Amino acid sequence: MYRLFPTTLLFLFLSFVSYSQTATLGGVVSASEEMEGLEGVNIIVQGSVLGTITGHHGDYLLKDIPVGKQTIIFSFIGYVTQEIEMDFKGGSERQFNLEMKPGSFDLSTVTVEAHRPFSAASSKAIRDYDLKIRPVRSAQDMLLMAPFASEISSIRALRAFDGVT
Repeated sequence: MYRLFPTTLLFLFLSFVSYSQTATLGGVVSASEEMEGLEGVNIIVQGSVLGTITGHHGDYLLKDIPVGKQTIIFSFIGYVTQEIEMDFKGGSERQFNLEMKPGSFDLSTVTVEAHRPFSAASSKAIRDYDLKIRPVRSAQDMLLMAPFASEISSIRALRAFDGVT
């Protein structure tokens, strides 16, 4: 019985020491113009695989952050990516709320290139002959004859289920 006590005490001490080697960060990320929580903001510790995303109301909890100075990166499409440097102490739980600012995109340099030349023989374009064989009642029927019609049908079939948008 007395031999088991020092072993148990050592195990508890090592557990406490290993627990205190990390920290936790939590808070809410919101849009600065609306003050509503942003869902799906990426939050990562720079140079590591640690990360999380915000929940439905913009709340997040990032666990097991190594102690010391760490750079936390907050990124979301349409908003300016922000890098915040923080100092974490072992076993600490820190609260940090952030307001993200909208970003802008410069689309003036978009370039479109074709890799294969267009060939009428290999094209699946709608021809007069196709229209004679399959009469069309609406523009939607015409679209179903296009090469991508099977993809549209698949999407329509998925949207028939509740909760799929």
